[in-house]
Amino acid sequence: MRMRWREEEAKKMETSTALSSSHQEEPLPAEEPPASEVAGVDETAPRSEAARAENQETTRRRKRSRRRKRKQKAQEVEERNKKKAPKRKKVKQMTPEEEQAQQRRLKAREMMALKIGVENPAWAVQKTLFVSDVNGHQHRLQLPRLEVEGSPLLEVMSPAETEDMYGKGAKIVVLDGLQNEYSMLFRDVGDNNGFRILGADWMNYVRRNKLMTGDSLDLWAFRRPCKDEEKTELVFVLLHHQNQNQRESEKKAKIVEAKKVSSSSSSSSSPRPVQSSSGITAQDEADAALGLLKLGEGYQEIQEHKSQSTDRK
Repeated sequence: MRMRWREEEAKKMETSTALSSSHQEEPLPAEEPPASEVAGVDETAPRSEAARAENQETTRRRKRSRRRKRKQKAQEVEERNKKKAPKRKKVKQMTPEEEQAQQRRLKAREMMALKIGVENPAWAVQKTLFVSDVNGHQHRLQLPRLEVEGSPLLEVMSPAETEDMYGKGAKIVVLDGLQNEYSMLFRDVGDNNGFRILGADWMNYVRRNKLMTGDSLDLWAFRRPCKDEEKTELVFVLLHHQNQNQRESEKKAKIVEAKKVSSSSSSSSSPRPVQSSSGITAQDEADAALGLLKLGEGYQEIQEHKSQSTDRK
């Protein structure tokens, strides 16, 4: 029995040793060297040209995108500020004629403040004279409806004067640049004809101020106390401005016509000049007409100079 037990124990020992020998770890394979060492390449060497160019292109692309974003953000901020800020009105640039008219009105306002004592007269209309305005048979000054209704002229009038204006005419006092007074009427004469300043004194105004076709008038309006100082009356100030270009052209035309008459009379076919019953030839008459015309121009310039000096005083 003991021999059998020993044999079994020996078999068990053999089997256990066989199992332990089979479970032992196998040796690891040897590590291969890196490819850089095998090829003999140094990893610390600089990059290739292609990689460097690619890197530069990426940096440029990033900078462009940053600039684009900053620009878009600035535009958004500007649009936001425009919406918040109030809109400014566009200032219309005046033409040289409008600037001249504005300066003329300022001087007229100062003149009326000094001579008449009116501080704030209402400017109403600027009227260019036509042939009918200086015609001695009509005795009236035509004013356009739209300009009068768009001006403060009608606001200066009292309700009774407004009622008379649509009927027989409102009584007004007209002053010129020399403070001469004229009594006239201001009347509405229908839709097409507009408004009129009319009366017998209108032609006196035309003659005293030497109005001509093409000249312009500035109409101002204000109220002043009457003589009894209980009521006020409506006063129009008509300031005359000559059209110098037209007047000079008319003077030149008259001189040229007088020269033509003198030359035609001198170049006549008759050897002896034709004499009238008084013994004066046609050449003498033309020379006398030319001399009178030049004399009249000099006299008119003297009168204008006197009137300007009186206005300055």
